[in-house]
Amino acid sequence: SKAIGLVMTSPLARGGRFNPSTQHAMMEEERFVDHIPTCNLCLRREIFDKVGLFDESFVKGQDLDLSYRIRKAGYKLFYSPSVKVVHYRKQDFRSFARQIYKWAKAKVAIVKKHGLHGITSHIYLWPVYGLIALLLILSISLLFNLMQLFSLLLFLGLTLYLLVIFFESVRISKRYGDNKLFLYSLVLIPIIHISYACGVVVASVRKSIW
Repeated sequence: SKAIGLVMTSPLARGGRFNPSTQHAMMEEERFVDHIPTCNLCLRREIFDKVGLFDESFVKGQDLDLSYRIRKAGYKLFYSPSVKVVHYRKQDFRSFARQIYKWAKAKVAIVKKHGLHGITSHIYLWPVYGLIALLLILSISLLFNLMQLFSLLLFLGLTLYLLVIFFESVRISKRYGDNKLFLYSLVLIPIIHISYACGVVVASVRKSIW
């Protein structure tokens, strides 16, 4: 659980500066943000009266939907590191992968409900963009008989991806002074990417997301 929490602070896990959410960040300064998870969000009753309650049709991502409606109504969300809440992570790889999968589907649910302006960053849809690019390159390779080149590019891309994960795993283990985090990171980061990509793609092509 602790390892998952620490790995989720990695830019490879949450998108780094491209992700304006505070959900997995460990920011040290106060600031206005686009989204705060409801596990540590305080709101006045009048805000609920104006924007409404949680959308119960969402299995996950109710807080994203609420944050968007709050901002759309003209309110601002303020983050303060002095407000601390203990929030436990999943205890095993399988349940964590399922959680990421559902989070990804929630991002698509937000887009289908509010449009692209409903999400705080297009980084949430990068798996779809990547899949489209991969299929486009594959189609061009088949059309012009360039499969050897495609295979080479795919191999180089996969090698680069694994190297980036390796060095990021080293960085995480050194930062927190725990060698076990190296192995956890090697496993958890790909789990995050694969589960998230599957969730986005499945929710994008299915009429009923949940």
